[in-house]
Amino acid sequence: MVNFDVEKDARYAYYLIKYGYIPTPPSTTTEDKKHIKEIVGYYDEDEASMYNGIYPFTNEKLKDYYKYRSLRGKDVLSVTASGDHILHAILAGATKIDAFDINPIAKYYAILKTAMIRTYDVDTFLRNYEFKSYRWNDEPPYLKSDIDIDEVKEFMDDYAIDFWKMVFNKNPKSLWGLFRFDGFGSYPNINNGCAYLDEDEYKHLQKKLSKSIITYNDLDITNPENYNRLNTYDTIFLSNINEYYEDNNTLNSCSNLLNSNGIIYSTNCWGRRASELLCGLKHVKAISPYISVYKKSR
Repeated sequence: MVNFDVEKDARYAYYLIKYGYIPTPPSTTTEDKKHIKEIVGYYDEDEASMYNGIYPFTNEKLKDYYKYRSLRGKDVLSVTASGDHILHAILAGATKIDAFDINPIAKYYAILKTAMIRTYDVDTFLRNYEFKSYRWNDEPPYLKSDIDIDEVKEFMDDYAIDFWKMVFNKNPKSLWGLFRFDGFGSYPNINNGCAYLDEDEYKHLQKKLSKSIITYNDLDITNPENYNRLNTYDTIFLSNINEYYEDNNTLNSCSNLLNSNGIIYSTNCWGRRASELLCGLKHVKAISPYISVYKKSR
């Protein structure tokens, strides 16, 4: 039974839409706290720090990940983020995916995104986004504020339907503040990162989504105390989470979630690749200048 606090999450989402970011200590001002109290109803420093803008699309070149390994029959754990890691894993053959994100808002967007993909053709799907021009370092597309939830709700969980209806009932003129755009200067447009925006791949994804099960978890993957909520996996996609923790503890800890011969994909977009030999993992190869593969040590 899913137990998400939809109303609270929608209030934080509306704060993001209105103000563009949720300030965290030590930069939080008295005025910031007042605004959060006005919208959320109270101010909790630890809770507010979990909420953040969400990525509309990946800022990684995910095409590089999925041509190296079939995920058919594999148990997969993936960061939620923009939802694109999950979508590419499904394209690669995965049918059962556990997703995680410390940001409670991420799951609602991923569910809406997959529902739009299942409902629309690729051109109609993309028309649900506001587009910027594709010059170097331009912002990527972000979701329009007039999405018709009733058109796509057939493929959404009830809690996600409730969340988006609460958000849209506020009649926001733009959802720009709900999204974040850092890291999008590494390639000129989202088509270079997302394989499923190719029309044929998009159709394959639509078919595969109908046979896939995605379970969303609000949790901090850097905290091993949360691992009792997860299973063990053949493949884990961490994106660049490890780069935020230079001591490599996250990679080491996640090795405890791997099955025998399991692997972890980790992105090092800031150049902070983990050491060749870790406590629980061995670096196998770099499949691009930014993507490293780690295998469970025997």
